[in-house]
Amino acid sequence: MKNIVIAIVILFSGLCNAQVNDSINTIIHSKKSNLDKIKHLNKLCEGFWLAGNYKESKLISDTLFYLEKQELSKLPDNKDILKEKAITYNNLAIVYRFQGDYSASLDNHLKALKIREKINDVRGIARSHLGIGTIYEFTGKYETALSYKLKAKKLFEQARDTAFVGFTCSHIAGIYFTMGKIKEAEAYNTQALTLFRKINNFTGMSDAYTQAGMIFEYGKNYSDAINNYEGSLQSNTLLGLKDRVISSNIDLGRVYIKINKADIANQYLEDALQLSKQTGSKLHLSEIYQLFYKRDSAMQHFGPALTNYQMYIKYEDSLVNQKSSEEMAKLQLKFESEKADEIKKLEEEKKESIRKNNEQRQKLILYSVVTVLLLVLAFSFFIFRSYKQKQKVNSELLLKNEIIEKQKQLVEEKQTEILDSINYAKRIQYSLLASEKLLNENLSTPKEGSETGGGYFVFFKPKDVVSGDFYWGSKLGNGNFALVTADSTGHGVPGSIMSMLNISCLNEAINTDKLTQPAEILNAVRKKIINHLSNDGSVEGGKDGMDCSLVSFDFKNKKLAYAAANNPVWVIRSLSSFKADVRRKEDVEFISLVADRMPVGKHDKDSIPFTQHEFDLQSGDMIYTLTDGFPDQFGGPKGKKFKYKQLEELLISVSHKSIKEQEQALRHVFEDWKGHLEQVDDVCIIGVRV
Repeated sequence: MKNIVIAIVILFSGLCNAQVNDSINTIIHSKKSNLDKIKHLNKLCEGFWLAGNYKESKLISDTLFYLEKQELSKLPDNKDILKEKAITYNNLAIVYRFQGDYSASLDNHLKALKIREKINDVRGIARSHLGIGTIYEFTGKYETALSYKLKAKKLFEQARDTAFVGFTCSHIAGIYFTMGKIKEAEAYNTQALTLFRKINNFTGMSDAYTQAGMIFEYGKNYSDAINNYEGSLQSNTLLGLKDRVISSNIDLGRVYIKINKADIANQYLEDALQLSKQTGSKLHLSEIYQLFYKRDSAMQHFGPALTNYQMYIKYEDSLVNQKSSEEMAKLQLKFESEKADEIKKLEEEKKESIRKNNEQRQKLILYSVVTVLLLVLAFSFFIFRSYKQKQKVNSELLLKNEIIEKQKQLVEEKQTEILDSINYAKRIQYSLLASEKLLNENLSTPKEGSETGGGYFVFFKPKDVVSGDFYWGSKLGNGNFALVTADSTGHGVPGSIMSMLNISCLNEAINTDKLTQPAEILNAVRKKIINHLSNDGSVEGGKDGMDCSLVSFDFKNKKLAYAAANNPVWVIRSLSSFKADVRRKEDVEFISLVADRMPVGKHDKDSIPFTQHEFDLQSGDMIYTLTDGFPDQFGGPKGKKFKYKQLEELLISVSHKSIKEQEQALRHVFEDWKGHLEQVDDVCIIGVRV
């Protein structure tokens, strides 16, 4: 499995050059403003270096500097463009750092810091301090690095940026660990992990697990170290962070060498080497060849050990040498000197400006007195004439204002009426949904011998005030509990009206026709919907309806009967007890219960009956019913759909958590994915534990 992931990452990298050119062209030729284009390109630039594609990230930064130069030539003091230019320098600095060019990295960090201090961007200044501290850390100047990181932490706290406070704590923990101050490292790492768990930040948690693994490794608790490193590797692989995947493989390889399991260590180190050669990361290549050297020496393979030692020295020397150290010192000194010169220049300019202002003020006073006298004489001539004209104009304006005011009041009244109507429609629609009381009575945690489920959650997020998606439930005549999760045609007001018709037909089929089997219920509902809409005025006669799943629960006998129209029903069954915060695929069985490929409504297959399915449940099973709103949502760093596969992996990772934690995780991931983009459809996901 691990080799497949590495192969996919390398294949993706081969396509990146064409992809980045296509992405740049798409953004450049879009109808967005230049500022929006620059922001979008900066996000794309960050996405590529996060994935370890440094060459492509540099290519995007070249385009960014060109666009930013064009905009700043028009408005040199535009804060929004200056802020984005600082971000571009910051991205380029990180790329150079990964490639081992620390002088170039520090140069770009200092350029970003200079801009951010000019525009007083507190959060940006903090990020620059964080990046500069990292360069000094990599070159062995730990006290200097620590001073920059502590400044960054204070500024992030001032900006109330919880995520970056956590990342900075994680960085500080790493420096303390390198300095041999294990207690301080453990304290800062615990603080970081607490913050990341609070905001469900999986990237941050991965960093904290890595740091925890290093602390356990230092204490020779290799078993716990391996567990934490593996958790970090799984998270980084899932997140697609190539650089971190390399680091996690190196960490695991190092520990397995220490416990004399060279064959296992070799697997992890070969994966790390393959990815590092592809990304061109000199830092990682240096670490890998050093570990190969130690492995071969321990096994008394002196020939390969010498070769690997020579490769290690080659990459180590290219990372930090006397020349780069001198260049970094010169850059820092140049930055401080320019900063002092700027302050002195500003003070002199201020004094000169005050002197000139005083001279101008005296001249202005003299000119003003003469001008005022002339204007008084000139204006006096026109005052009476203007007075008469204004009287006439004012009368006309009063009449027009009265008309405008009446029109404004009419528009406001109509708007209020519309909003009141929509909100009233929302109250009516919500009153028809499955009530909390009904769901608690049939799906809440049972007592011994009860016939209810083991808890549930409902993640329901309409796109507009009212919704085309709905969830509905009813007790059946055979004692089972029916739960319907549906996506009506349309959304907003039309969708909500369609959902009320669908609920009415469901209610009639179950409570009036006394039907108890899911397939029979959907067949009857389809006929009722087609009949109701046959005279809607359209040529074809009412092709609206719904996609839905109807699940009948028999908790006492642990049986599930269902019929589904286009919408899936998923079951996640635990195969082992896994204690990490991120569950692995091999720990669960994911079962997708098939749905009929036709809607509940008029269709070319509406003469075909819906299929009845039976399924045996087990204690602890999680059953999920859902509509297509979540997987169809656009977002993420590239503005793409979330998709069903990613939703499946998300549910697997949280299925062992409490019902409340699952709902919170879904809500957080959805909002984070959507970002600033518009919600495209109604969202409904229901989870039920057996």
